[in-house]
Amino acid sequence: MMFKPILYRLAAAAWLFAAAAVHAAAPQGRIYDTQAGREIAPEALVQQLKEADVVLIGEKHDEAAHHNAEAWLLAQTAESRQSGSVLLEMLDASQQRQVGEVQAWMQSGGKTTPRRLNEKMGWNNAWQWQDYSALVHFLMGQKAKVLAANPERAAVRQAASFVPQGKAGGDARVREALGKIMGGNHGSTDGLVSMQQFKDHTMAQNLIAAPKPAWMLAGAIHTSKQLGVPLFLRDAGYGGKVKVVILADPANSPENEHGDFIWYVK
Repeated sequence: MMFKPILYRLAAAAWLFAAAAVHAAAPQGRIYDTQAGREIAPEALVQQLKEADVVLIGEKHDEAAHHNAEAWLLAQTAESRQSGSVLLEMLDASQQRQVGEVQAWMQSGGKTTPRRLNEKMGWNNAWQWQDYSALVHFLMGQKAKVLAANPERAAVRQAASFVPQGKAGGDARVREALGKIMGGNHGSTDGLVSMQQFKDHTMAQNLIAAPKPAWMLAGAIHTSKQLGVPLFLRDAGYGGKVKVVILADPANSPENEHGDFIWYVK
């Protein structure tokens, strides 16, 4: 039974993660407001995000500092988001019923360890659980609904010829830029770009349908105002207030046009 101490440590780590997110000072780093053209304090960022209908946070998936920043923002805004939702790129539509049942169970007082939560949710372990366990455990204990951002994997595989019809998402320059990011020569990444944009289109539709305020955690390319979901929100005519936070490594400088806020988090 040597595994029991490990489970207890994981459970304790998740509890400490949540407590730290609520009570700790903001993660270190500097936040640049691209609209105002100046740096702002973390508390000012929180206030602006509280006023938004849709918030997209772009992360690097295996960066612990990004998950800490996400948890801190979610904790600071928890009260204002109680009737809203949090959409995760790491979840797809096939998991939604299971996730909803587990969250309802936890809301009614159910207790579980991070390891058991993985099993109960049907987590796709292509997303490294050690990178997300504490954050997901934290989210599932909040009142805001945890929702799948992604379409089912089978639908994505069938979307290799998807071409957006909207003016923003369908711009040839967007597809060209995505192709370059994916590292291929002209034509060789067309299918990958189509699947990426199919995901973005679906994420946008899911955000529009989700209880507000709706937050989404996803990779920074998905959340980019120049390349991702915001283009499809625009094409859909969504009129709510949208804010994009790009989490970045202090050593790298994404172009300001990709987000409303760039948080160079340490």
